[in-house]
Amino acid sequence: MARLPPPLRAPPAAPPPAPGLLALAAARITPAQLLVTAWLRRRALLLALLLPAAGGIALAATRAPVFQAEMAMLVQVSREALGGQDIAGLGPMVMSVEQLKVVRAEMEIATSAPVLRAAAERLGPATVLPGLDAPPRWPWQRAPEPEARLALAAEALGRLVKAETEPATNILRLTARATDRERAIALVRAVGEAYLRQRGAVLAEGSARLLGEDLGRQAAELRELERQIAAAKLRFEVTDLAQDITLAANRLDGLLLRENALREQRAAAEAQLAAGRQALAALPERVFAGSDAATAGPNDDIRNTLARLLQEREHLLRHYAPGDPLLRDLEGRIAIARQTLAQSGFATRREMRNPAWDQLNARVAQLQVEAESLGRQLEEVRRLRAEAEQRRATLLTAETVLRDLIRRRDALEGILRTFTTREAGVRLEEDARRSGATAVQVVQPPTAPLEGISRAPLFAAAGLAGGMTVSGGLLLLLAATRRSLVTRAEARETLGLPALAGFAPLGATAREERALADLAALLLDARRTPGEGAAVLLLPAGEGADERQLLARALAVEAGARARRPTLLLDLETDGAAHLRALGGAPEPVEERVPGHVLAFPTGCETLWVAHESQHSHLTDPHAALAEAERLLALLRREFDLILMVGGPSRESYVLRRLAALADATVPVVNAGTTTLPAARATVEALRAAGAALPGFVFTGEAPVLPPRLARLAGLEAA
Repeated sequence: MARLPPPLRAPPAAPPPAPGLLALAAARITPAQLLVTAWLRRRALLLALLLPAAGGIALAATRAPVFQAEMAMLVQVSREALGGQDIAGLGPMVMSVEQLKVVRAEMEIATSAPVLRAAAERLGPATVLPGLDAPPRWPWQRAPEPEARLALAAEALGRLVKAETEPATNILRLTARATDRERAIALVRAVGEAYLRQRGAVLAEGSARLLGEDLGRQAAELRELERQIAAAKLRFEVTDLAQDITLAANRLDGLLLRENALREQRAAAEAQLAAGRQALAALPERVFAGSDAATAGPNDDIRNTLARLLQEREHLLRHYAPGDPLLRDLEGRIAIARQTLAQSGFATRREMRNPAWDQLNARVAQLQVEAESLGRQLEEVRRLRAEAEQRRATLLTAETVLRDLIRRRDALEGILRTFTTREAGVRLEEDARRSGATAVQVVQPPTAPLEGISRAPLFAAAGLAGGMTVSGGLLLLLAATRRSLVTRAEARETLGLPALAGFAPLGATAREERALADLAALLLDARRTPGEGAAVLLLPAGEGADERQLLARALAVEAGARARRPTLLLDLETDGAAHLRALGGAPEPVEERVPGHVLAFPTGCETLWVAHESQHSHLTDPHAALAEAERLLALLRREFDLILMVGGPSRESYVLRRLAALADATVPVVNAGTTTLPAARATVEALRAAGAALPGFVFTGEAPVLPPRLARLAGLEAA
């Protein structure tokens, strides 16, 4: 036998997570489900339909006719045609946007708190609120103060009277609704009169007077500015500010040029003076004119004496020997004579005054005088330049002060011109208003129709529509939250499995016999291993009785007795004695029993066997290994063509998931009376997670839910 994969191994492709109950139900609501839910909950839906309808009819019967009073007023934006100038031609153009603003402003004034309070005070709080003067209903309640009563009446009047206008017109309408015609007219008349009085009080203030006061104040301020400008010109000694600034700038530029020229001249004179002094210091005051020199002065006999001595030495040399004392004495006198001759003589030197020095000295003196003169001129020019700069600074300060004053004067002159124009226009407007041309005119006095408007049909229709809405919403809510599965189509859509067969609670009609035969043939063909029998597990899809015991017994009889195929019925929840008694068999004593195996006893049919005490076998024993369960199931498959296993441990147990994985087909049983939607989905999801083969489900307890006509309309007969 081919070995099955372990039950704990995850399937190749896990199904997506199941949505919530409400989301699933809401997403799968069909007309058939709505029809079934409506029939099952018809009393609650009928009550939800009748209660609002009865309330609407009761309100329609108790409501009195309503009278609507109306007052129309024409809001005039100007006296001329729209978009034209006023009478004097001084006012602005009136555009359509301004018209809408004016009409809207009038509407706000008509429903303002002072208008409502004045109207309530004139009518009286008891007229606006008829029950306001009634004594307190409860002992702990206190009657409101007069001021509080007036405030309550004003608030109520604001709710009763409405101001309306249309964008395309300048008609202002005041409307009020009341069950009494005279009261509705009185409310509208009081509010309209209070509005006109309030508007007259607001517009009674003289705008021309206010503008005249502003005009006088602006004129006084303008005169003060003129006085300040004259004082500033006098203080700064300004006649024509622009011309004075130009003259001061030109004079300052001339002084700057003169100062630069003097500075250059003085620098040149000082340079020449320095060069002349340097040259003068280098020149001598006197220069050489001529010189005479002589070696002998007047009456000088030294040369004659020397000549005689030399002659005498010549004479002695001839007569005396060298070294003679007489010669030595003569040589001494010759030497003295020569020395005296050498020291004697005189020279005469003549000098004259240097003409260049005199000329240069005169030039230096001239340059010195010129430099001093240029220095004094430069000091004077600098003083004048300082005065010119001071004057220019004064003029710039005067320009700042005068410019600010002149700017303010110009602005005030413009404002004064505008105020003068506006004052003239407003004065004309006030004169025209006093002459009778009002801005708001009553074109329709307060009036109301003689017959009131009855809202009885409206309340009745509203009650009927409310009942239908409530009942429809309740139907959708009940259909979305219904937990029971009453039809085979609902079970098929909920579980996502095909319906293999459906059976009624009692009896076995021909249709049920055909369904049993088809289901038995399908289960006989559901085998994984060729040549061996098919093991089929019938499980409940919910809690409670679902007739799977009877269904399993009927299938066993169909496969064993009618189809003559060896069939074994394994009840994994009971000991099987009830099945043996119902099928004409009985348990027999057994001396030796293999632990964990299944005891099968024959019944009245030769090909039908019932297992006894199979709930204690390896199939349901959590201590038994997977191999033992596979071995036991393989032995049973060799003996029987169909093995019907009924029930077992709870769906959360591993033993059940293992058994579902070993079975050739696992068929959930859904009962119309006990199986709930969450339980069915949980069972199917657990079987899918275990890797069980799910060919479909069997629906038991099927009964007609709808009458035949409604069933044909919903298409449930075909299902």
